[in-house]
Amino acid sequence: DFPDITSFSSKLREVKFNEFAALNQKQIDALDDVLNKDIPALMEELPSERDSPETLRAKMGGGAGAMHHQVPSVPIPKTGNKYGKAESQEGNPFGYSQDDQEHYWALQESADRLLASFEGLGPEGGFLSTQKARDVLVKTGLSKDQLRQIWNLSDMDKDGLFDHDEYVVAMFLCDAVIQKGRPIPAELPTSVIPPSKRAFMKK
Repeated sequence: DFPDITSFSSKLREVKFNEFAALNQKQIDALDDVLNKDIPALMEELPSERDSPETLRAKMGGGAGAMHHQVPSVPIPKTGNKYGKAESQEGNPFGYSQDDQEHYWALQESADRLLASFEGLGPEGGFLSTQKARDVLVKTGLSKDQLRQIWNLSDMDKDGLFDHDEYVVAMFLCDAVIQKGRPIPAELPTSVIPPSKRAFMKK
């Protein structure tokens, strides 16, 4: 609270402002750098509600290198809009129902199961490089022609990289051929396309 104005004024009359030390411009500039550069940079290293799940995981030590040191067990949101009221069934731990065609993904359980193996491959910025993704597919033992078809179906945004969702689709297609003897489809069923990629498939 502000002090009593009368008492405060009387005390100020006794202060000799002309005896105050002159301002040190070097110190002011240094403080300005701390406030405008150092502290903002430090804050960027802390988890933020603006961070994507991948960025949060990296900041909290949950990336590919996490296996080399103990990491606190902290829940990491799977989606970007992780604060505030969730839309529809997004906060439901059992996922979306098949009736919700906009959000339902038939491979969600596979995605959860394959997350650790994806991160173990050392994605950079949330993506496997072309070479790393190729190496994973080659190890399946499928023919070059089959792998070409699987790549074309899995790399839905055609950037030559695999994010987690695309990796899951690729593994699903490989498993369907190897374990179940199914032919590679000409196109992906809508339920197999990750919700995040459906806009690409409509173009």
